[in-house]
Parts: sequence; structure tokens; C-alpha cells
Amino acid sequence: MSNLPLANDVSPGIASPVAASTSDSGVIVDAPPVRRVHSTAPSRGDLATATSTWLPWWGLLGLTLALAGFSFVRTEGTIFADAVEYLERALAFVRGELLVDAKQLRSAGITLLHLPALFLSQVLGKTLGVEETRWILPYAAAVHVMITWLFVVATVHLGRALASFVGEGDASARNVGWFAGLVALASPTLLQFSAIPMADIGAAAALAYGVNWAFLARTTARNGAKAGLGFGLAILAAFKTIPVVVVATALAFIVRLQAPSHGIAGEPAPSFKERLRATVRFAASGSLALAAMLVLQCAFDLAAYGQFGIGLSNYVIVNTLPQIAAYMYKIGFIELGHTLYDIAYEVIEESSADQISRNAEDLIQANRASWYFDHFAEFAPRWLVPVFAFGTLVAAVRALFVHAHVMRGRLGKMISASAPWVAAAALIAATAMKGTKEMRIWLPMLPAFAAYSALGLATIAGKASAPGARLRGALVACALIVAPIQGVKTLTGFTSTSMASLAHAAEWLNEYEPLKSLAASGQKPVVGASYHWSVLFRTAPHLELIKLTNQPDGSFSHLDSAEEREITLEEIRGLDAFIVHSALLRRDAFLGEPELEWARELSQTLSENFHVAAAFWNRESDELRFGPILVLVRHPDLGDRRRVLAEFSEANPRNDSTPLIRMERPLMEIFEQVELEDARATWLPGDDLLWVEFDFDQIGPRIIADYVILVRVTGKDSDQGAVAIRRPGWNKRRMIDMETGSRLTEGFVLAPYQGAISAADTSDPVRAGDPVRLWLDIVTVDASDAGVLFPTGRLEPLDPKWRGVGPGQMYAERDSFDPETGVSDDGHRFTRDFGHLLIGEVPPPGEEDQNGGSGNVLRVEAALRPQ
Repeated sequence: MSNLPLANDVSPGIASPVAASTSDSGVIVDAPPVRRVHSTAPSRGDLATATSTWLPWWGLLGLTLALAGFSFVRTEGTIFADAVEYLERALAFVRGELLVDAKQLRSAGITLLHLPALFLSQVLGKTLGVEETRWILPYAAAVHVMITWLFVVATVHLGRALASFVGEGDASARNVGWFAGLVALASPTLLQFSAIPMADIGAAAALAYGVNWAFLARTTARNGAKAGLGFGLAILAAFKTIPVVVVATALAFIVRLQAPSHGIAGEPAPSFKERLRATVRFAASGSLALAAMLVLQCAFDLAAYGQFGIGLSNYVIVNTLPQIAAYMYKIGFIELGHTLYDIAYEVIEESSADQISRNAEDLIQANRASWYFDHFAEFAPRWLVPVFAFGTLVAAVRALFVHAHVMRGRLGKMISASAPWVAAAALIAATAMKGTKEMRIWLPMLPAFAAYSALGLATIAGKASAPGARLRGALVACALIVAPIQGVKTLTGFTSTSMASLAHAAEWLNEYEPLKSLAASGQKPVVGASYHWSVLFRTAPHLELIKLTNQPDGSFSHLDSAEEREITLEEIRGLDAFIVHSALLRRDAFLGEPELEWARELSQTLSENFHVAAAFWNRESDELRFGPILVLVRHPDLGDRRRVLAEFSEANPRNDSTPLIRMERPLMEIFEQVELEDARATWLPGDDLLWVEFDFDQIGPRIIADYVILVRVTGKDSDQGAVAIRRPGWNKRRMIDMETGSRLTEGFVLAPYQGAISAADTSDPVRAGDPVRLWLDIVTVDASDAGVLFPTGRLEPLDPKWRGVGPGQMYAERDSFDPETGVSDDGHRFTRDFGHLLIGEVPPPGEEDQNGGSGNVLRVEAALRPQ
């Protein structure tokens, strides 16, 4: 077929005329081994054969390592929870600990794989007296690169076996295998996960071997055991392969019973009884091997979760009934869909395992069924689709006319040749209705896709003697070179740093001197994180990282009882440091209880017990909208700390101090009055983020309008820049809730050199290294048709000449600018578009305040603090 001749050999598991013979009854049996005699001095032809056999392997290995290394280097932080949850389970297992908050019941394969290394590390740690875990993630990445290499090897073997099965010679079959390996390495999704310790690639490799032995090898008990072992390992690695294994097992049994359409040269066709006996032996050995892997999974569930087979059974329930229900919805059986969904939820709720939504309406897909096809370029280059289709057609047609030495007829041979892509189609059908879709879910079908695509490419190349062979061979060679390059190009478009800020926060905390000093005194600091898995295996040995019983990550729904909330808050109070993503604190004031109440309690707890020591954030990589990552540590003295939020409290005595500005507005015969008592700004260690705090006192009868706090950030000589609009209390309060004599202290993060914290604000950032101006307004807002917010009313700042007079004083003038100075006739500065008041200027970050001191560097405008 191919015009790239290589030496002949027999692919593993593929019958050849000299490797098989028949019994007296005509049933295929294993031939006795053939003794090969080697001379002590290999000939030049032998050396050429060895070179042609091993050189492509070395090339594929080098390419795999290079691409996986590139993927590893460009990835910062732990971007998937699965990547550490398997390792966390392994570590808990060797320590004899319970799996805290194990809402996701995982398959056992990857966890069992890492048990020996983690057990050895525990032994050495106890011997040396140091339990260092930061080596675990690099180790796991290296192991997974090797798994990726095994995946490539499995794909090569599947491609060879498929080509041999449909009648290609050994050299051509070998070329198809090399082509399949290159096509697999063109998958951006494979490259993305090639160095991330997750289960998908290992499951795909095991599945490829299982399919190989189930369909493309002879009907023997040994091959049946190999197929069952491959299928079992696939399930052990990832439960998502269950639909593929079910379909493949059924197909394998069918094709093994098919009678050949003709006898093997001079031999009678086997009888049905003989075919059945051979099939039973094949199925029995395969079933035993598969059952052994399933028992191992169930035993792991018992050891890890306390219930035999809970992980396996719950996965089947939660991923079968809801998906069937979704299909029922699609075809109009609404009541049946609701019933199936309710049954699944009841079972899951009773088993205290994986949580699913409480509402059947949530089966309306978050991503439509065609999502995988819309994003197919993330799986493989799109131009490979017609090549794959051509390869499947070639395999089916050639299988009908090949006199293969296998105990199957024409129909059976065609089914066998088509079985890999049919099994892949089962995976497509099983995942199409899931609301959450990720391209990595399709990785188990990549070996089959690569094998058929390789067969199509080899057929296009043709034999060396075919017309136009050189041109077609050159085109195929170019395609195989371009494919991995195209895969790498697509890979570079994937976000690989979405969790990097959390990792950077953990690394900063490792070097935080006060915690080092605490550890040196004999008291090991206890730290935690809102996303525990994002910092797991990243903290130094002198820190004790604990996992909160109820993880306050991106959802509040599972903390709907006062008891659960109090347990979590009490654990947080016992920490010496806490890494939290600010989106957790920024909740909408119109949310219902108990979610809003929980958010308020969390903010209050953090404000009372912690100090904002550092912050990390990168606008470009924050696809998950986490917002700035705050590093909170046990606070110093009350007056010397940065608070996340000091909720509404009684206004502090001023000791004859003068407020910076008084703002008021006559509304419905009431003078709304608020004073800006003080303002502070600090450059935080980390990513040059600015911490700003305002103290607002409510001194009027009451607040009527629903005001928001507006802060604009600009450069030194500009009044145009990014705008932050927020409700009081990190969006959890409303100014109308402020009682007379109460104070609101609002602290939050700004990113002057990156633009607004809000991804919707596209204003230009301040030039790095320039001073930063802060402008303030307390306004009501509305939105334009384009969604742009604009002020509709405001609390007006008073003219400083009228301080100390009652309501109804003269307001500061916003429209009397001196063209040269930009200052109004009362000494205030306002932006020229909406009239926001200039509060002060912050110099660029310097070397001070690198260990979390107060560091107030705000230079308040002279008009706001008259001498």
C-alpha cells in the first residue's frame, strides 16, 4: 500500500500464514513457536531491518517527549481538580486518613498507580523527620508523560493490527502504525493533558489494547483474557469508558460466532458447536479478567469510602438515568424523564456521594449536543475528518474480501474491522446529552480515530508502483508533518494559567516570614484555601495545609444549613492563613437566603480574624472569573491591618478629626448625608495590585436611593480610566440598610496596571510605573442599550468652605474648571465626563511593605484635608 517500504514482521496479535494452523476439525489453533536462527555476524540487510524497525520508534518517542515537555512548561498551577484529587486519595490512603468532603467518587486506577511512590515517600519522611510533598506534582507529571507514550504505542499497535486485519502486508501495516502515532500526536487535547496526571489518556491506551485483542486477533482464551484486561483497566482508569466497553463486549461476542464464508484452503469450515466452544473460552477468559478489574475497583471503594462498589455503582446511576431522562425530554416523554431524573437524585442523595442538581429542568443543556463537533478542532485538525471517513470505508470494504486466517465470516470480518469506530460512536452518543462538555472526554476514541485516519492516508499514498506514487506520497508526508504542527498551534490558544494565581499565592505564603518564625518557635502554622486542590502539594513542609470539611469553593448550595456553615467558619477561624478567591466574597445583594447569609458570615469572619497580606491576579488568564486571589493571615493590631470588610458598625468617635468630604442629596424631603471619614491605599505584595479602603459614616436620617460606590483609576495626568462599580459589603449590602450613626468600611482590590477587575470594562490600564489617581462617586446608575452603566443621580460633595453647617449647604461645582489646572473654583478636581471626585494620588509601588505591613501610601487631595 505505502510507497515507504519497511522490513517485514508480524504484528502482535495478528495471525499470519506461518503463525497459525488448523486442528483436524478446522478450528484455528496457535501454531508451535518457530525457532529463529541468528548468525553471530548480522548481515547488512539485518542491520537495515533493525534500523527501519526501531528508528521510527525513537522518532515517535522523541516527538512525544518534546510535545509533552512543551505542554508541561506552559502550564502554571493546577488547572483541573482531577489532576490532584487522584493523588490526594492516594496520599490519604497511605496515611490511613478519611477522604474529607469526597463528593466526587473517582475510579481507582490512577490512585493505585501512585500508591507505591507515595507510600515510599511517607516511609522516608518519617525516617528523616520531614514530610515534603512538593515533589509529588512534578513526579506525577513525569509518570503521566510515560503514560502518554504508552498511549502512542497502543495507537501504533492498533493501526498496525487494523491494517493487517484488512489484508495489508507487514511493511504497509507497520507504516499505518507509524502514521497513526503521528495523527494521535496532532491532537491538541492529547497534548494539553500529556503532562497532567489525569485518567483520560491512560484509559484511552488501555481501551486501545482491549479493542485490538477483542476484534483484530484470533479467537483464543489468551486473547480473550488480554481483551478483558484491557477493558477492565480502561474502566479502572476512567469510568467514562463504561459505555464503550459495553458496546465493544457485545460486538466481540457477535463477531466471534460468525461462520466463515469459505473454508481455509483445503480445510472444512468449523461447525457451530466448535465456533461456540471457542467463543465461550474467549468470552470466559475475557470476563474473568474484566471482573477481576471491577472487583479491584469495588474493593478500593470499600477501603476509601466505606462502601463496596459505591464509586462504580453511583457513576452508572448518575450518568445513566439522567442522560436517558434527557433523551426522553428530547423526544417528548417529559413525565418519564422527570421520573428517571428523580430516581437518580434520590439514590445519589441517600448514598451521600456525587451531587447532582435538584431540578429536573437543569437537564436543559448548558452546552448543546453539537458542542463536540463545533469544537472538533480542539480534538484533531478538521481536515482529518474526511480522511478518517475514507479510512473506515476502506477497512469495511477490504475486510469483506480478505482471506484472513481468523475464525470469522465476511460479515464478522467487516464488523470487526468497523468495531473500533462503532465503539467510539457509543462514546459520542453517551456524552452528547451531558450538559457539561469537555473535549478530553473524547480522548478514549482518539486511538481509533488515528488508526482509521492512518489507514486512509496510507491508501491515498498507495504502493510505490502506483501511478503518481511519488506525488501522493509527498502529499501524505507533508500532511503528517503539518498535523502535529497544527496541533501545537491550537494548543497555544488554550488557557494554561487559569489557576496560576492560586499557585503563586501558595508559593508566596511559603516564604512569608511571620509564618516561618512561628514554625521556628515550634508551632506549625495551619493554612487553608477556598480551592483546596489548587494549592495541594504546593505548600512548604513547615506549613500544615488542611482541607475544610465543607469546601467553600465556587458554590454555596451545599452549605445551606446553619450547622454546616458554622463548622466551616470555625475551621477558618482556626487557621493562621487562608487563600481565598475574591469572587467568593463578591455576592449579589439580591440573592436569596441562605446563600447571601453565608456570604455575609464568611466576610465578617475574615474581617474579624485576618489581614490582607498579598494579592495575585492576572486579568488575561482569569477565564474562571475568580477575581484577585487574596492571601489572608492572622491580623496584627486592629489599627494596623487591611480588612476584607468591616461590615456596618457604629461610627467611631472622631477625636475632633475632620472628615475628608461630606456628600448629601435632598430627596423626598429628606437630606441623605454620608461622610467619607477616611481613605487608605496600599500596594500589595504579589502582582502590583492596589488595596483601597474607605470609611463611610451615615449621618443623615436615612438613605432612600439605592446607591453604589464608583471608583475610577487613572494615570497622573488623566481623568479617563477603568471604573469599578460595587455595592457596599462586596455586593452583599445596600446603602439603604445603613442606619444613622453607622459606619461602613469597604476594602477591595484594584488593578491599575491591568485595567478594571471587571472583565466587561475595556478601559486602558495605567501605564506601568506611573502614579495612580483615585476618583470617587456615590451614585445611582442605569444601563444604556449597549449595557454601559452611567450615573443617574448622586450624593453631591459639599463645598469645603461650608464645613460644619447643617443640611442644604453649597455644593461643590463640577463645571467650573480652570483650563490649565483642571481644578474647580472650590479647589476640588472632577472628571470632565461624569464629574467623579478626585480623592488622591498613589505613587508607583516601591520596595516598602513587602511583608504585609499597613503601608498607607495615599496622598489625599489638599482640598479634602484642609490645613
